[in-house]
Amino acid sequence: MQERTSQAAGDWIVSHFSGAGEVQLTTALIESLPGIFYVLDADANMLDFNSRFSQLTGYSPSEIRSRHALEFTDSSYKDVMARAIEKAITTGEASLQAPIRTKSGELIPFLLTGRTVKIDSTIYIVGMGIDLTKEMDAVRALEEAEHRYLGIFQNSAEGLYLFTRDGVLIDINPTACRFHRGGREDLIDRGIRDLLIPEANRPVELIARAVRMGRKLSGKGSGIRVDGSRFEGDISGVPMQMAGHGFYLVSVRDISARVEAERQMERLRYVVDNTTDIIAIADESGKHLFMNRAGREFIGASLDLDPAELKIPEFHSAEVARFIFQEAIPAAREKGIWKGRTSVRRPDGREVPCSQIIISHKEHNPEVFSTIMRDISDRERIVEELQAAREWMGITLNSISEGVISADRSGEIEYMNPAAQKLTGWSGGGVQKLAPLSSLTDPLESEEAVKRARKQSGISVQDVLRLMDEETREWLDLEQLEPSGEGARRQEAILLRKDDSEVIIEITSSKMEDHRGQWIGTTYIFRNITQHREIARILAHQANHDPLTELINRNRFKVFLDDAIQSARNRKGIHAFAYVDLDQFKVVNDTSGHSAGDQLLRQLSQIMRKLMPAGDVLARLGGDEFGILLHDSNLEDTMNCLNGIKDAVQEFRFVWEDKIFTVGCSIGVVFIDEFAENETQILRDADTACYAAKELGRQRIHIFHPDDEALTRRRAEMEWVNQVQESLEAGNFELYCQPIADLQGGTGHQCEILVRMKSGNNLVAPGMFVPAVERFGLMSRLDRHIVGRFFEILKGYSEGNPDSLQDFNFFTINLSGATLGDEDFREFLLQAIRESNIEPGKLCFEITETAAVANMASAMKFISAVKSLGAHFALDDFGSGLSSFAYLKTLPVDILKIDGIFVRDICDDPVDLAMIRSIRELGQALNIKVIGEYVETRDVMEKLAEMGVEYGQGYYISRPMPFLEYLQSGDEAIRSG
Repeated sequence: MQERTSQAAGDWIVSHFSGAGEVQLTTALIESLPGIFYVLDADANMLDFNSRFSQLTGYSPSEIRSRHALEFTDSSYKDVMARAIEKAITTGEASLQAPIRTKSGELIPFLLTGRTVKIDSTIYIVGMGIDLTKEMDAVRALEEAEHRYLGIFQNSAEGLYLFTRDGVLIDINPTACRFHRGGREDLIDRGIRDLLIPEANRPVELIARAVRMGRKLSGKGSGIRVDGSRFEGDISGVPMQMAGHGFYLVSVRDISARVEAERQMERLRYVVDNTTDIIAIADESGKHLFMNRAGREFIGASLDLDPAELKIPEFHSAEVARFIFQEAIPAAREKGIWKGRTSVRRPDGREVPCSQIIISHKEHNPEVFSTIMRDISDRERIVEELQAAREWMGITLNSISEGVISADRSGEIEYMNPAAQKLTGWSGGGVQKLAPLSSLTDPLESEEAVKRARKQSGISVQDVLRLMDEETREWLDLEQLEPSGEGARRQEAILLRKDDSEVIIEITSSKMEDHRGQWIGTTYIFRNITQHREIARILAHQANHDPLTELINRNRFKVFLDDAIQSARNRKGIHAFAYVDLDQFKVVNDTSGHSAGDQLLRQLSQIMRKLMPAGDVLARLGGDEFGILLHDSNLEDTMNCLNGIKDAVQEFRFVWEDKIFTVGCSIGVVFIDEFAENETQILRDADTACYAAKELGRQRIHIFHPDDEALTRRRAEMEWVNQVQESLEAGNFELYCQPIADLQGGTGHQCEILVRMKSGNNLVAPGMFVPAVERFGLMSRLDRHIVGRFFEILKGYSEGNPDSLQDFNFFTINLSGATLGDEDFREFLLQAIRESNIEPGKLCFEITETAAVANMASAMKFISAVKSLGAHFALDDFGSGLSSFAYLKTLPVDILKIDGIFVRDICDDPVDLAMIRSIRELGQALNIKVIGEYVETRDVMEKLAEMGVEYGQGYYISRPMPFLEYLQSGDEAIRSG
């Protein structure tokens, strides 16, 4: 409003500033304004002003005129005012809040406005100022009031809450935050029901309703903490108005401590009234002021009886009552408390022994005495039983085989059992003065008797238990055996007996404490473990050594190998590890038996041991394999040592009965440097190098190099073998099959069973891993897995529907040559066929010509046994060998599978065509069906059908697919022709 008034006045002046009368009128108007008025030139020099400006600043008109406007403000505002003047000249108007400095130096706050006026090409700034002193004083007073309110609110010892009338918390002081165990941010905006509730016997809505209706509130209640727990409080509240709005102020005083004290007093009353001890208060005359329930029941007094009626002589014998009045109470009055043994008479006249405490309360006038009495008849009975038990303990200690010695705090022996005397050699006259068992075990024996027993001994436990460290043979101080803290300490040591002979003992020491928990001595329990130690040494030797050769075994060797790897990594030398595998050892075992093989290993071990450098390691790793670890060995030293061993083994002649054998060895070497991985990898690399040595002709040394082609091939094979073994364990093989088409229009289905190995998310074809599996002798195990899985799938597929396999003519399953010679597999297969739900005539096992002729006798035996159950055999890859036709007379097969090299090009190669025609005619003559493989085109399939070949198999007919999927799809899996 002020800014608009000034602007309007300026407009009026500009519009009407023309005649003298108008000037007078304008001047009168300006003089009547409540604020100051001024006119500046373009350089901000004062040209004109009203009298109000002079009155407020205290300057005379002559002192004001022509002075720069910035001289009338505080130095801290000069830059701000200068920018405002510049803005007015640039934009035509400006305003700011700034102080005007009076002549006396007082700063008066003003709201200043200015507008430019142009008269005859001259620019003027016409401005007004409104005094803000009253407004600023009002704001300051409001801030001070608010500060006082906040001070009271924030520092109040009571919890203060400010709620809206809807019961929403909008402010809370620190005291209330502490009550609720939360921060202000945890509590603001919560509803009153979440913070405060009335006491249990008042309506839950009481507080919330008072807030909502604006009524005063007073009473007890509970506060709900942030963690859900509660505190007790006195709660009061009043409605209030602020800025035209209704609020509700609640005050809470935490009374949790008082409530808890009342509860504790109640619990104490409950404990006193329900304890089994007698608790009473009486004056010095023996008249009772209080007796608890247990006391009244013990003496047979009614619970309603006035305690003043209960007199001490009435429930004590005359002697005990006299003792209490003449000795116990005076002692309590003198020392504040008396403890001792008295007795109480029961209603039946029995005197019951009690432990009693009498406490004087001199602060009470007249003086009173409180007493606590406890029935100790059971405890005294237990003491008697304990004495009897300790007598039995003495008998036990005299009978056990462990030595037991007890010594007091000074180390003098109080007790030695016979076993301890025998083990230490301190028997006869040497222990005649030792204290009796009762000095150790009888708590009722007087302290003087115990001291006498200790004086009679005079023998220090240090003299009897002379101990040495087993390794250093340094003397051990018994203080080293003292248990620290709770429990016992156990140690093994050499005991030097009285005659200086030695035994190895296991000794345990434990503290003895009295009933106050004070250390009174130490007990040593020990036993002779000399024989046990020898047994342990033998067992440790057996655990680390090969029983046949007495060389260290594989497990112990791995420890040395790990140490060597760590040493190399720390750049403390390069070491060599050699893997030694005997050549022709199997010949000795097979021709002369395992006894001969064992003797050969013993003799060769001695030969190699003699050639080993001092400090280096020779171990038997298993079978006919040895490991050699050469420390800090360069290439030349390594080769010299290993060549010596290799030559010595080769030159050795082993004589067994009437035979003379020569053996050799192949050696793989790995150098262990700072880049060595781990013992598993070192062993694998050395084994790979040894294998390469055998592949290169045996009786040689091969050094491992990561880029060696033979080693790379060997490593790849090993990786496949490891993956196959893991997959066999995990069942990571999936059966596939390739459907076989009947080319002569027959009905039903047939297929060849295939296998894929799962590797991550991929499936690996057998061509990738079978060569390695064959080389390492795992084919029989793989075949067993495939056959077993085949029968499992068929069983699951046909379960509940026995006719589901009727439409399938036959399934062909490949068997390796190694499997044909495996008698265990043969029995497994026969049993599987007998137990399966498939007709044996639907089973056809594929074998190769090479596998069959490699061990013709085993193959014939295998084929005969399986065919006896009704199964069939197929000769796979027929035609690839020069002697294929000759073996057809010998091998009782039912199907010929023509090698795909002849089938693929029959439409273009007359030689292949003639070969297949010959095979087909031969099959007809021998009543053998024929399957053509590698059928990859329609023309090839039609040509085979035209020639009379019964079946076709290949990608044109169907690609391999999951076996179970094929069982479920049947003909749909085969390409229609």
